[in-house]
Amino acid sequence: MSLTGCAAHIKIKNDRNPNDIRSYANVKLRLTTDQSDPQLFLQVPPDNEIIGQYRLKNCSYVSDSSSPGSVECIRKNSEDETLVIIDTTKQCTELLKHMRNYLTQHTTTDMDIDPPEPIPNENVNRLIQALNNSNGDEAARIARQLASQKIPIRFALDMINEYGNAPPREPPKPPVKPIQLKLTIESFLIDSCTDEQFDVAILPETTIKDLKQIVTRDTQVPSQQQYWFINRDHLDDNYKFGDSHPRANENTVLTLYIAKTQNH
Repeated sequence: MSLTGCAAHIKIKNDRNPNDIRSYANVKLRLTTDQSDPQLFLQVPPDNEIIGQYRLKNCSYVSDSSSPGSVECIRKNSEDETLVIIDTTKQCTELLKHMRNYLTQHTTTDMDIDPPEPIPNENVNRLIQALNNSNGDEAARIARQLASQKIPIRFALDMINEYGNAPPREPPKPPVKPIQLKLTIESFLIDSCTDEQFDVAILPETTIKDLKQIVTRDTQVPSQQQYWFINRDHLDDNYKFGDSHPRANENTVLTLYIAKTQNH
């Protein structure tokens, strides 16, 4: 059995390269509900091409970058890849809830289980000596003997290159957290002004051009009729949240003004 839904927007990020981000709109999600090995498939129209497949048992839930019900963020641990699912249309509620529950309740993996403690053994010392002396044949013979006796061995390897000891790997970049903003809408379509504000979550690096495309897709309001402001400062298409000025911080008020169609 499986659950399906359609996400308004997704981003697939390479954690090793911050500039490597793939974005897709109107992505079909399918989640198999087999508790032993559930899998999430991503498909895009018009041919339902599969652009991503995630075995949840090999993924982790990034709670710091998620806003349950709106933005869900998971990391594929084996490939240093992060998937961000933005469900503004609420068409994936049940699927995302099932995925979130699985990831938050199944936090123990085989790697979390401590291996058995090594047993002192002379053959183990001989194996280590053979490896240190680059004696492959002797090391293979001793390794086969230890395997037949089911002797547990624990290794700590130093990575060596032509320059000597390799530098330690850089720590992973902190997870991307959505910016929680307040949205107000002003339009010639509205008879009277209103102070109503809506809670919105916008990922850093999102541009005003991205927002215009989303609004056009969901409401059919053309981008040329959309004007975006922060504190009455107009934001052009290249404005990037989390980077450009004026800065958008938590609870900053973002205003969308919808103008009349220009007659030529």
